[in-house]
Amino acid sequence: MNGFQWSKIWLSEKHPEGLFAVQRFEADSKFFRSFVIVLPVLTGIFACQGRYEAALVCFILIVPAVWRYVEQRFKATQQAYWFILALESLKPSAAIASASTPEGNEPTHAGGVVYRTNGKTVEYLLVEASKDRTQWVLPKGHIEPGEDPPETAVREVREETGYWARVVRWIDNVQFGSHDNALVTRFYLMEYVAAMKTKLDKVTITDVEVWPPENRQHIWLTLDKAKAKAEFAETKQLLDKAEVALNQLNPK
Repeated sequence: MNGFQWSKIWLSEKHPEGLFAVQRFEADSKFFRSFVIVLPVLTGIFACQGRYEAALVCFILIVPAVWRYVEQRFKATQQAYWFILALESLKPSAAIASASTPEGNEPTHAGGVVYRTNGKTVEYLLVEASKDRTQWVLPKGHIEPGEDPPETAVREVREETGYWARVVRWIDNVQFGSHDNALVTRFYLMEYVAAMKTKLDKVTITDVEVWPPENRQHIWLTLDKAKAKAEFAETKQLLDKAEVALNQLNPK
């Protein structure tokens, strides 16, 4: 049983609506997979019959059929993983449930301080700012209608860096802007899980890797180097708080 099959079983028990969404992508992929099988056969039949124009059309259509199959299969796996990470992030925990928002304002944005361990070294993830690519910030974004902040954090990390990460605990709520037009961003400590990369079953393509949709550069750095690279004081403070939270979870 591979990871995708396990994900579907998990969703069938925990989130049937999510499984339905995944199965829609999977059904589309199977539809185009049938074309990948049929088109070469038709190409050979038409060629044997001397119908070379029809054979050429079928041969040309093989490429978009393969591409569409790969794309829909990739979307199905990524959607399944996103549902699982998002739902796991919403599990009640004291660290997340205790998150209070400055002055009673509800958060409008959410993001994460993502970490990974490289041997015994802890590294943190920074991404280029969307407006000024010379600035390095933490991944974050607007909370969409119907989303909970942890879901937004998972989605934004994926979209901005191409990485899957799970929410470990709440870190802090940061208020940007003036009191009347304040933007409150809820930040979480998040653990790196995997890159947006998957092997497709029964396809002779090795690995399919899709760059993050926003196509922004990202970098892993140790705490001191990340603070030196970070542009804003809030980012540096969040990195410090993430380090404290991580040490509390994993005392040396």
